[in-house]
Amino acid sequence: MRSFRALAVLASASSASALSPGSVLHSPLRRRQSAPVCAEERSALPLLPAIFSTDAAVAESGLDSALVPLRIAAGVLMIHHGSEGGLGPANFGTPGFEGFVDFIIKPYFGFLPGDPALWSALHDYAEFWGGLLVAIGLLTRPASLLLFATMACAVYFHLASTGLQGFPLGHVENYSYNFEEPVLYALIFWLLSKTGAGSISIDEKIAQAFDAE
Repeated sequence: MRSFRALAVLASASSASALSPGSVLHSPLRRRQSAPVCAEERSALPLLPAIFSTDAAVAESGLDSALVPLRIAAGVLMIHHGSEGGLGPANFGTPGFEGFVDFIIKPYFGFLPGDPALWSALHDYAEFWGGLLVAIGLLTRPASLLLFATMACAVYFHLASTGLQGFPLGHVENYSYNFEEPVLYALIFWLLSKTGAGSISIDEKIAQAFDAE
């Protein structure tokens, strides 16, 4: 009987200590339950900041001083290229727009679904607005990927229309051969999609705001 009474006293004492406020906060079980919550919170952090950040190796190497003017120049030139028919993209009804539809989209991109004029307009919008985003350094990575795809289509057009007559050093008679231009643009925009915008950009300000949180 004495042993049973001793066990009962020990059980009541341990239950009372477990229910005390201090013991709940310092309970090993409590710590084991809280750790996964913190891990889940960390894993749930948004991946969005990566879109705005500049590659750390680029920022630390000093290449940023060359990257920023390259980005701005490529973006401004692409704005100009996307507004060939006038001020603003997709100048419907202009000779330049209709010629693009009739001589480029229809014969070389006829496999695309929908109205050829729609694809011509999307091409102009991608160059104009994509160039603007790259120039000011906002959403530079996705905008650069969009422009890279647009330039890849331009490279395809030149290869499809003349074959390899002008590649790499040949010249095609009676043809405005601009194979080099879209290749250079494509390489620049592919580079920017990997490096990010650089320090002088809206993307950098947004990335700093994420880091401060």
